[in-house]
Amino acid sequence: MSRMDWKNAGRFGSDAEINRVHEGMAGYRSAFGDWMSYYHLDEKHSEVDEVYGEATGNGYAYFPEIRLPCMHVRHIRGENTNSASGFYHNDELTALINYKMFSQSGLPLADIRDGQYERDRVIYNGLVFRITKITIEGKIQQRPTVVTLEATEMKKDELVDQPFFAAYAGGNRPPEQTDI
Repeated sequence: MSRMDWKNAGRFGSDAEINRVHEGMAGYRSAFGDWMSYYHLDEKHSEVDEVYGEATGNGYAYFPEIRLPCMHVRHIRGENTNSASGFYHNDELTALINYKMFSQSGLPLADIRDGQYERDRVIYNGLVFRITKITIEGKIQQRPTVVTLEATEMKKDELVDQPFFAAYAGGNRPPEQTDI
């Protein structure tokens, strides 16, 4: 007879536990969750100034849309802020995502660790958001379980060099975009 803490597999092992956690989160997401459109920057086909890092020519290019399943998305309407250029507001977005669904969507952990998401974009509620932070919030046996994505709204003047998102400038939803 062996001791339970020596076992690596079975119904009490860490693999079984994390699999049940992921199944539970997937079940919750299918019943109560949401979706967002995620666009990963295609650096190879983007035209960027080497010195200033700003888009030139055709601007930034993005891979096709990744429909990212989220357990919960919180869209916070920004308050008006008075500045030298007048009133301005930015909406904020926070999403909780099951890590297994995040990685199965084609978004690798390496991009989170290296900060390769900084020029990625998210579309939610017909608005374009710039990703500000992606963090891993939960781990079991050094394996990620929950990813938190934070983003801030991009306004019309910030989308000038991104023709791909021009249809969304100012919160205008393109006619082919519909909510489910």
